[in-house]
Amino acid sequence: MSSTIPKVAVIGSGISGAVCASSLARNGISVTVFDWVEVLVAACLSGGVHCKFGIGIAKMEWVDEKSWSLSSSKGQFLGNFDGVVVTDKILASPGFFYLTEHPPPLDMNVAPQLLSRMQEIPFRSCFA
Repeated sequence: MSSTIPKVAVIGSGISGAVCASSLARNGISVTVFDWVEVLVAACLSGGVHCKFGIGIAKMEWVDEKSWSLSSSKGQFLGNFDGVVVTDKILASPGFFYLTEHPPPLDMNVAPQLLSRMQEIPFRSCFA
């Protein structure tokens, strides 16, 4: 009997992403962390966590009921994942365009209930 280790993408290497990634890895999940910048590198380098810094996520597609496909802002295919954890609201916010000049990677038409709840959360850019 063979079992497949689930693969999860964590987008964002801040405190939420780093803690999430290390917790998932400790529980036997294969984790890849994606971020534009290197934030909490040491926290992300626990066993079972792969880090890919300098990569902006431009597209997240729900391929089927079991898989997400991620692409970079440069059009590079980043892989298929069983789950995706987004630790930054900006990836589904219109504010994403102002930072990247690309539309948000998460198509909110897929989850309209999520969109209405996310619009209630204020967006404040804190990038220097």
